[in-house]
Amino acid sequence: MKQILPLVILALSIAASAQGPDVQTAFANFGLLGNWAQDCQAKPSTTDAHLSITARRTQGYFLYNFGSPVLNATWTYTSAELIDATHLRLLGTTKNWHIVEQIIFMNNGRIQLVSEIDTVNEAVTVKDGVQFPDNPNLRNVEPTLRRCGPDGRN
Repeated sequence: MKQILPLVILALSIAASAQGPDVQTAFANFGLLGNWAQDCQAKPSTTDAHLSITARRTQGYFLYNFGSPVLNATWTYTSAELIDATHLRLLGTTKNWHIVEQIIFMNNGRIQLVSEIDTVNEAVTVKDGVQFPDNPNLRNVEPTLRRCGPDGRN
């Protein structure tokens, strides 16, 4: 089963991306492109990662800056589908090559990851905006990010 689920999600992603707009258009229409942080004035850190979201036609990129080259990460998205005016579904790969399905919520110019399924581990890693909802030792609320200026500051 662990080998089949990623293939099923990948097949669904290919079918969805063939029908909908390209990733760059979906990111732009949702208002996702740009720089984001909890506090745009603070330096990037493990408690306030800065996020730069870019796209090139068929792929979107989340570039996380945790203030350390060792921790910084890029996630690549190959599918983006508008669910409604405030939710965007993404399918992509993490820095560890895990295939993830995510849902981003946007409200009042702020974004939050509200759902994430790791298909390799067959695990829900974010549910209703809470990381690791089934593990009380790791449970944590996903941060809400606001748009920063082009230079990363607001």
